[in-house]
This record gives sequence, structure tokens and C-alpha cells, in this order.
Amino acid sequence: SLTTPLDKSVEDAAILKFIDFYSDYSIYNIEEKIDSLYAEDIYFVDPLHAVREIKNVKEYFIKMAEPIELCTFDVTNIFISSNTASTSNDYFARWNMYLISKAAPNKKITASGITHFKLNEDGKISFHQDFWDTSTLLDELPVVGFWSKLVKNKILGNINEK
Repeated sequence: SLTTPLDKSVEDAAILKFIDFYSDYSIYNIEEKIDSLYAEDIYFVDPLHAVREIKNVKEYFIKMAEPIELCTFDVTNIFISSNTASTSNDYFARWNMYLISKAAPNKKITASGITHFKLNEDGKISFHQDFWDTSTLLDELPVVGFWSKLVKNKILGNINEK
């Protein structure tokens, strides 16, 4: 948590780096830009994994990018929530992900989500948590998609029967 508020220019630069980084989620972009966006002691959480330290986050991001043909995140809004009890700011980014997987190159997968992140005094992200429905991705993958849809249909089938 911060002891003094971030300078507005540092905050704005960090937000622009976040938007730029995720506008092209590729191995090249990850390798080139991750160190300027994330703090060494970053704690990253998404619906699939939790990772600590930048070297592990970088490794995880590259693994996630390997099976991807194309992936972009369109950040539609960023909300800044200043907590009056402290000088720590929380940032919430709403985004839409557009993904083409090497496993299904003719299908464009779309998912919406929110990222909650915190900046350290250097304007680097020290905490990042993503919230999104992973079934939008799983439904489109061969084999896994069959099981994902089957489970959802069982659940929704029970709801619709009432």
C-alpha cells in the first residue's frame, strides 16, 4: 500500500502502459513490456492460476500466449476508487478480450471481464486480479468444450425445468 498518493502523471502513465500491454497479448509484447508494467513482487490472480513474482508471472503469461494466434484486450473503462481511509488506490479496468486460438483458428472467441489492480509508489502494478467467465474460452476448445457445455446444460436444464 502507498504511503503518499501517486503523482497524476505517474498514474496516467501506468494506466496507458496497462492499456498498451494488453492491446496485443503476444509473446513479443510480454517479453518487451512486462518489466515496465509490473513490480518485481507482483501478485497476479486469474480464474485459472495465482502467481507471485515477476519472473513467474512472465513465464505464466508466455505459456498462456503460446497457443494463441491472436489476442487483444479492448479496455473500455478504467475506474479509480480512492479509499479515504488510506492513500492506496484501487483501479478497475473493464475489458473485452478477442482471441483466436491455434487450436481453433476459424473461431473468434470473445470474453468480457474486469481487472482489479493496485499500483506501487513507482507506478508499477503490484497486485492484479482478473474476473471473467472462463467457460467462454473453454466452450470453444476441442474436447474440453464438449464437457464444459455438457455441465452448463445440465445445470441450466435443471433451472429451466422449474
